[in-house]
Amino acid sequence: MAVHPRSRRLLRPPLAAGAVIVLAAAGVFVWLRMQAKPFTERDWIVLADFTNTTGDTMFDGALKQALSASLNQSPYLNVVPEERVGETLRLMEQPPDVRVTGPLARELCVRAGVKALLAGSIAAVGNHYSVGLDAMNCSTGDTLAQEQVEAENKDGVLGALGQAASRMRRKLGESLSSIEKMDVSIQEATTSSLEALKAYSLGRRQHSAGRMLAARPFYRRAIELDPNFASAFEWLAFTYRNLGEVLASREFFTRAFELRQRVSGRERLFFEASYYAIVVGDLVKAQEVYGVWMQMYPRDWVALNDAGVFLYAQTGQHEKALELYREADRVGEGAFVYPITNQARTYVALDRYAEARAMLDRAVKEFDADHADLFRLAWIEGDTAGMDRQVAWSGGRDSGILQAQAEVAAFGGQIHKSRDLWRRALEILERDGAREARANGLSSEAVFEAQVGNLPQAREAVKAALGLARGQSVLYRAALVEAFGGSAGPTQILLDELLKAYPQATLVNRVAVPVVQAALEISRGNSDRAVALLESAAAYELGYGIGCRQVLYLRGQAQLRAGVGKDAAEAFKKILDHRGVFIAGVYPLAYLGLGRAQALAGNTAEARKAYRDFLALWKDADPDIPILKEAKQEYAKLK
Repeated sequence: MAVHPRSRRLLRPPLAAGAVIVLAAAGVFVWLRMQAKPFTERDWIVLADFTNTTGDTMFDGALKQALSASLNQSPYLNVVPEERVGETLRLMEQPPDVRVTGPLARELCVRAGVKALLAGSIAAVGNHYSVGLDAMNCSTGDTLAQEQVEAENKDGVLGALGQAASRMRRKLGESLSSIEKMDVSIQEATTSSLEALKAYSLGRRQHSAGRMLAARPFYRRAIELDPNFASAFEWLAFTYRNLGEVLASREFFTRAFELRQRVSGRERLFFEASYYAIVVGDLVKAQEVYGVWMQMYPRDWVALNDAGVFLYAQTGQHEKALELYREADRVGEGAFVYPITNQARTYVALDRYAEARAMLDRAVKEFDADHADLFRLAWIEGDTAGMDRQVAWSGGRDSGILQAQAEVAAFGGQIHKSRDLWRRALEILERDGAREARANGLSSEAVFEAQVGNLPQAREAVKAALGLARGQSVLYRAALVEAFGGSAGPTQILLDELLKAYPQATLVNRVAVPVVQAALEISRGNSDRAVALLESAAAYELGYGIGCRQVLYLRGQAQLRAGVGKDAAEAFKKILDHRGVFIAGVYPLAYLGLGRAQALAGNTAEARKAYRDFLALWKDADPDIPILKEAKQEYAKLK
């Protein structure tokens, strides 16, 4: 996103005031300039690529990454991430791998709306190396600070650069106590191997351009050169997670966590939070880490954004999540896509669709992101033209849009059409090698098939999903499908595998397992036991986490079986009152559940209306769906 620096206005005194006032004003202006800090803790600084005149290409990229790691441990400096640099280069119509030096670096700095540019240089002086750092004001070109150090040999360059970085932090205004507290050496924060650092820098360049697959070989090469290079493991993990391969990412997140003492304080918090939230799923421990992270680095948008996702959106505390996303967007100065898209999703969850649309329009305009979410929002609002625009944009080649279209078809009971759309989406994921994403898609489709009575098709899909990947979501959904079918043995085997892999996961223990057990008890006719099992999950019933969006529906089903129509109706009404949370899935089925509950409670008029609403949604549904046949028979009796 191109953001231009704010314009400044100088107020001119009237000419009649005379030279004395003019001179006084000039004196005040000079005094203000002398008093004003050239750089503050709210300002951002962008790193240029090093100017390397040594002839040794090993320094290319490596020194910039080392400098970034050194400066990023500071709670005072705000270093522009590579992702933001890459996005600005895209808007400038520059290739993502262009070297950012000289006039291009300054232009990028101005276009990104950043206060300062830090340029580095390295030159050979006999057998020694001279390393320089030069910070300037992007708008004026004024020098803010300079630093020059010398290394006796090549092996001493990283250490010398670390010294220069520490001194530069002090010259830019950071307190001595802050620097002393948070100043791990570059070799400790990254690696002592220049070759490994160069490979890592090439991986980060590909990563920041969104080329996850292309980044992996470079990260792996960095790890081969230094098996204790913690940051290379962490970012390698994210190349898998960002493509939906959460299971595959666990090994690398775990290794980074084990090596967390070899990084800076800020990175250590990042590693610990990622490990507890993603690998372990222990939200209590994750909350402790995020709390410390946000306290020590209050302007770190990543901490704010991720805490919103893992601590609050997953658990259904959407207002709290929204506060953190807004703050992340503010401190990141609107330059990062994730706080924007997360705000949009949270507004949808809160049924605040106009605000959601504004955020998604931003995401699409500035980052060309989240077309699938824009499609879903248009669907919720009944904007068929908006849906068509996103489908046209995708050209049938975007798996996210195809999955959203499959959800729309299933929502209307067009199961055969939904299966075809899922198949096309999964083919794209297969082409991209995204095995776990395919498994998640298959298992998601299977749960809905089971809930509408197509149990054989559901089991077939689950079998295919488990053959691809046995991650947390796939194991849970496979167990849920077996529970719907009343198969106690297979259900327990899958739950045991889930608990063995995620013994400390908060939502697995408090939501997913009780949900599966409740579904099994319902299939056995033990409705009271099912209701009791779901009590631990009640606090999370509006969340996005594993199992959360089944809690209310299964509670309603259990209470129907128990003959408590009033309580069942309340559960189904709550689903229907939160359209933004229950975008697809059980939402249309909640109308049928409500009709059954009202009939059970003796509220015939209300029951008829709920049945009519369900049948209107499914007016174009496939006629052979078991649950639709049941609904039509029940409605006929009510009439």
